[in-house]
Amino acid sequence: MGIEVLPAAGRWEDFASFMVPRTPGGRGCVCMVYRNSSLDMHGRIAHMRALCQSELGPGVLAYVDGQAAGWCSVAPKSTYRALVNSRTIPHVQDEGAWSVVCFVVRPGFRRRGLMHQLLDGAVGHAHAMGATVLEGYPGDGRIDQTSGYVGTVQLFEVHGFRRVRQTGGRRGGKPRWLVRRELPSPRPLPAARLRRGARTWPTARELGTPARGSCRRHADSTRPHEPVRGLLRVLHPIPMVTWSRSPGISTRQNQGEVGPGCDREQAGTSLDTRPD
Repeated sequence: MGIEVLPAAGRWEDFASFMVPRTPGGRGCVCMVYRNSSLDMHGRIAHMRALCQSELGPGVLAYVDGQAAGWCSVAPKSTYRALVNSRTIPHVQDEGAWSVVCFVVRPGFRRRGLMHQLLDGAVGHAHAMGATVLEGYPGDGRIDQTSGYVGTVQLFEVHGFRRVRQTGGRRGGKPRWLVRRELPSPRPLPAARLRRGARTWPTARELGTPARGSCRRHADSTRPHEPVRGLLRVLHPIPMVTWSRSPGISTRQNQGEVGPGCDREQAGTSLDTRPD
């Protein structure tokens, strides 16, 4: 199974294939709740189409054997109106900050660890676009499937994020935390990699990191960790635990298979996806 995470810039059709309602008059978030929830469906689609045509793009897409399978919304914090105006999510040195606000994994592709892959891709993309820090606002501990689109604190901590402050919001009955990860200054990319739609973050070779290797270590293991593949080695120096044993994540979440609220909305189910 080949998994690849790429920026959504230049990939509107792939984004729309599972993030835009299939039937006229259908309901859906279209990943606009944090950006501008006041827009109607036509406005939401037009806004996201324009973002997918921009250089930064609105996030990253995961592909499994060439098929679009997952989505992560990652963009400058200042572009999320709900975060800028939030009374429950604190502001901590927002200059240069980017935010991860949503995960979507399509039915049929869950239980494959895609949320981990998406978060890695989000870190890499934000880093390549000049972000100095990346934030998330996940729920703490076990969280239900409907609320899981924000991710869990445990997921973010595995990928090098640290808790900064508990927010005033809740998801699935659990408190949400502001988590942050500092990012190093990005290196210039080769000109060929700057074309629209190409993967924007540096490869392991460009960062002087072995491209191969793995790290399969349980949290209670005392063996020195081996090199991990790709960017994970450079941007995420802590050892990666085996996903199936990640503490505090429910059985349906422990391999990155949370079915986020956006999925339910595409099916026409009424759902509260307010950012809190």
